[in-house]
Amino acid sequence: MKPRYLEIEGLQSFKESQKINFDELGDTGLFGIFGPTGSGKSTILDAITLALYGKVHRATMGTQGIINIGSDKVRVVFVFDLLKNDRRKTYRVERVYARKKRTENSCEAKIVRLFEVEGNLEKPLADKLTEVNTKIEELLGLKHEDFTRAVVLPQNSFQEFLLMDKSKKREMLERIFYLEEYGKELNSKLTQKISDVKMTLSNIEGALSALEDASTEVLEAREKELKEAESQKEKAVKDLEETEKIYSEAKEIWGLTEELNFIEIKLKEHLSSLNEINTKKIILERAKKANVLIDSIKKYKQAYNKLKETENELAKISQMLPQIKEKLENTKSQYQKKVKENEELKPALLDFNTRLKNALDIIREIKEINAGLPALEENLKVMEQKIKIKTQELENGKISIDKTEKKIDEQRRKVESLTVDVEYKKQIQNAIKLEEELSTAKDNLAKLKSKRDNLKVTLANLEVEFAKVNEQVKDTNSKLALLEAKKSEHQNSKPGNRDEVTQLIEKYHELKSLFTNMKAREKDIENLTSRINEIEKQIKKQKLLFDNIMKSKEELEIERKNVSEEVEKIRKHIEANAAYMLAKNLREGEPCPVCGSKHHPNPATDPGMIGLAGTDMEVIVTETNIVSNHTVNLEEKLNTLQSSLTEVEALLREKENKYISLQTQVKNLEDQEEQYKKDLDSKKAEYESLILRLPEHMHKMSVEQIESEIENINKAAQDKLAQITKWEQKLEAIEENYKKGLEILNTQKIEASKIESELNVNKNNYEITLTDIEEANKIYTQKENDYKAFIEKYGLKSIASELERINRNEEEIDKLQKEIRKQETYMKSVREKVEKLQEERQELINKKSALEADEKNLKAQRQQRLLKVKEFIFQKVNELINKDTDFLVSHEVKNNVFVINAFKDDAIESIERTIEKQLNENEIKLLNLNKEEKFLYDSLSEQQEKFNMLNMQKNTLENQKRIYTENYEAVNSELMSSLKEQGFANIQEVEQAVMSEEEQINIKKEIDEFERIERNLSAQKEMISKKLNNKTITKEEWDSISRLYQEKVAIKQEKMSQYEVAKNNFLNTKERHTDWEKFNNEYTKLSRKAEMLDQIKTLLRGNSFIDYVAEERLRYVAREATEILGTITSYRYALELDTDVGFVIRDYANGGVTRMVNTLSGGEIFITSLALALALSKQIQLKGQSPLEFFFLDEGFGTLDSNLLDTVLDSLERLSSEERVIGVISHVPDMRARISRRLIVTPPSEDGNGSRVRIERG
Repeated sequence: MKPRYLEIEGLQSFKESQKINFDELGDTGLFGIFGPTGSGKSTILDAITLALYGKVHRATMGTQGIINIGSDKVRVVFVFDLLKNDRRKTYRVERVYARKKRTENSCEAKIVRLFEVEGNLEKPLADKLTEVNTKIEELLGLKHEDFTRAVVLPQNSFQEFLLMDKSKKREMLERIFYLEEYGKELNSKLTQKISDVKMTLSNIEGALSALEDASTEVLEAREKELKEAESQKEKAVKDLEETEKIYSEAKEIWGLTEELNFIEIKLKEHLSSLNEINTKKIILERAKKANVLIDSIKKYKQAYNKLKETENELAKISQMLPQIKEKLENTKSQYQKKVKENEELKPALLDFNTRLKNALDIIREIKEINAGLPALEENLKVMEQKIKIKTQELENGKISIDKTEKKIDEQRRKVESLTVDVEYKKQIQNAIKLEEELSTAKDNLAKLKSKRDNLKVTLANLEVEFAKVNEQVKDTNSKLALLEAKKSEHQNSKPGNRDEVTQLIEKYHELKSLFTNMKAREKDIENLTSRINEIEKQIKKQKLLFDNIMKSKEELEIERKNVSEEVEKIRKHIEANAAYMLAKNLREGEPCPVCGSKHHPNPATDPGMIGLAGTDMEVIVTETNIVSNHTVNLEEKLNTLQSSLTEVEALLREKENKYISLQTQVKNLEDQEEQYKKDLDSKKAEYESLILRLPEHMHKMSVEQIESEIENINKAAQDKLAQITKWEQKLEAIEENYKKGLEILNTQKIEASKIESELNVNKNNYEITLTDIEEANKIYTQKENDYKAFIEKYGLKSIASELERINRNEEEIDKLQKEIRKQETYMKSVREKVEKLQEERQELINKKSALEADEKNLKAQRQQRLLKVKEFIFQKVNELINKDTDFLVSHEVKNNVFVINAFKDDAIESIERTIEKQLNENEIKLLNLNKEEKFLYDSLSEQQEKFNMLNMQKNTLENQKRIYTENYEAVNSELMSSLKEQGFANIQEVEQAVMSEEEQINIKKEIDEFERIERNLSAQKEMISKKLNNKTITKEEWDSISRLYQEKVAIKQEKMSQYEVAKNNFLNTKERHTDWEKFNNEYTKLSRKAEMLDQIKTLLRGNSFIDYVAEERLRYVAREATEILGTITSYRYALELDTDVGFVIRDYANGGVTRMVNTLSGGEIFITSLALALALSKQIQLKGQSPLEFFFLDEGFGTLDSNLLDTVLDSLERLSSEERVIGVISHVPDMRARISRRLIVTPPSEDGNGSRVRIERG
């Protein structure tokens, strides 16, 4: 942290607002705060701590009595920088305290706020008392006490620290670094920690006891049983799978054998109706041939009709063609005449238009020229006016140059009259130096006399103060004696021993652990009882499900039997028609699917057709269809029933599997119930065992009474412990008071020693001052004589007034020379301006000439364009009139030929309108000519197209007639050939043989159905034969294999049940083993921790650990102090620790020998103490979040002589820098003269003003 700005108002001796700029004060790294005793120097430090922490170290309760007696409030503002992570941030803290009503010393915070400053902006961080205090501690990382110790370094305290013995040095380090936390507090925390760990261990032991049936050994045994049961289960499953393969194969062969016998009977019955089907095939074949010829007959009739239609259309077109041709010739003659006329008129009109357009363009150019001429003439007038103004300005500039040159000559003459001789001025300057030396000698003499008088007063005061301090030392010794007596009396009234209380607490924890285990066993008994009741409910529920499944299984077996009988009945009926259905589909030349023969002389017939011989064919066909359809329906029903049978068998197998599963589950639940009952008996026995481990008087107590008795033991232990703690606190308070008394005594002794040293030094200084006064008087007399001689030599009243006259002359000369330079600069600028005016005037003249030339050029161009328009218009109009095409020229143009020929300026608008009108008329004439020509052309094209189209239609119809004639002849020939080929004599026979599509479909269906049934039966027979592949099985063999399969199923069910029991046992044990393993690991870990804590407790007995920490801190401080001492003394000295942890000095200037610190001179002790103080400050700062870049040395310089003071100040200057600003607080006058940056504190005045501050620069 680095201070930037401090503002104080109403704090202690400060009444009015005072502001301190630390940036200015500390810019050299070293500054001093000077003022007499009681002026308020230390209050500046109080203001910083009040702003940061809201406390003043010297005030009661931090804020009591801090408000100035003439003020109602205190206001402090402190701006500081913090350096963190190489980044510097600025903060501003402000606090305002107001005096409480009806009190003199108490005050309360009114405004407390903290800001982060970024440029000109302030970002609020906190605005409440506690929030600001917390944020400040967070930013600095130091509490109030640490900050105060690190910032203010009292020299005499560290000089005492350098010289004190080992035990007192340890006590001081314990205070500075808060090593109390390693003493009684650490022992107390350690004892409590051991007690907590042992109690936790006891609880874990109880939990492990409850889980002894879930240990690693039991889990491994359960896992082994599970693996054995799984192995037997897998063997049973494997045996069943092998048997099931044999069973499935035998079942399939037995079913195929029965099915083959049924199909063979059925096929034989089907082939009995084959002849009837063959007759229907012949009728159907002739109808198909007739259907083939129907299309040829239609083609024949269409070809004849088309030929007649084409001949009629051809006759009509031949009559129309001559009339169309005559009309076309007339229109063509008119069009050619019109084209010739247009070829003569269009070029003349287009050329006339071009000339008119060119004339219009020229007329527009003439108008633009006329429009530009007035502006050009106006610019010429403006230019002439500007040239006139520039000429006048040139004349004025020349007059000004002449006046300035005369003024410069006059000022130069005056400079020459004021100039003083250089040699004379040098002698006057030397005389001034002599005058200053005389004044210095006079001031020095006055100071020495004042010092002499002050020393007299100081000596008298010190002698009085020395006597007063000696009285205080005697009084403090008396108080310490009383405290020692009080301590002895208190030690005799000790209420008890901590070890006894510890034993009582351990007994409590042991009983508490037993009680916890009892509660756990009681809970286990409740849980096991609940589980047994739950399992009994599950067994009852599973048995009910078991009965329901048995009932469903019986119902499904009855349903399977019924469906099987129905399937067998339908299968026999279908087999009766199998032969007929196969024979029905036979075709001559195609192989029979049963015997392979391609000839079928006696195919099988439908059994239902026997007895229908001699019956009408239609009746036979109808009956055949009915039988066929009935057979198909039966097959469909058979397939449906077989599907139903498969579904029933699947449901039956599912019920059998559920039956086996439920049987296994009930067995598992009964085994679990048995196991839980055993566990319940075990837990009850453990509960009785735990009760017996309690003290005998608790055996017959209830659980609540036992718990109350255990808590009473704990309460008694805690009460005893509270008494001991209270006694120890009182003893600690007595020791603390005694320690403070020792500190006060040491301070008083040091103060006495300090006053005595200061008294001796002041006596010595008084003698030296008397000698210095005598020497200073001689110097003053000599300087005074030299000064009077110089005055008389030059006849001057005063050297200072003469030097002042010379200085005034030189100042006047400087002013005149500056004025001359100013006039010369002005004259130069005027000359430059005149030259610029001449250039601008010439430029304006040039521009005027250019404008006149532009005007002349525009008028010439206008005349040329007027002549060109006359030429275009006059020449072309005459040309058109002479060529007998005067109708192309409008009457207005003809009447104005004279005007156009004369062409004057004021006729331009009239001529432009006449030409534009003629152009519009010409465009209309051209458009009309094109329209007339296009109309005749479109009419000619239309008539030509119509003539061409009729010719084309005539040719097309003639070609069509020829094609249709050829087609008719070809179709007729093809039809006759097809009739003969299909066996028909004429078209009438074909039409008689034609059959409707529906009739053909019905006959075809009947034939196809017969053939389909025959193919199906043959295919089924062949398929079953292939499946059997010459395999056979007897009924006795099938019954034997069925019995073996049922035995294997029963064995598998038994092994599955045994496996489930083993699995449940393993999972239950594994689940409980997780808790056992967790408690066991925690028990092992805590056991090791308890052993380690006992070892630490042994090590921490006495003060050995505090001594070790203090010694390590001291060694680090010594190393830091050596680095600082080396910087101060150019590495002549180093600070080290001896074997008794006392400070020694290594003197490298004398061969590196070590010296006791009490052999050092006063100056060496001061420098060494300073290095030690800085090192200790740095150690305290290590607690902080940001380095403290400043500190104050408070007093301690009054006993140093002049040479030693120089050495100390040189050392401080070397130690100070931008990163470490050092402030020295002193009332010694010589210090003020030797420090260049000084904060002067003026004490409160008698007129009621408070302390004031100001910054001095030396």
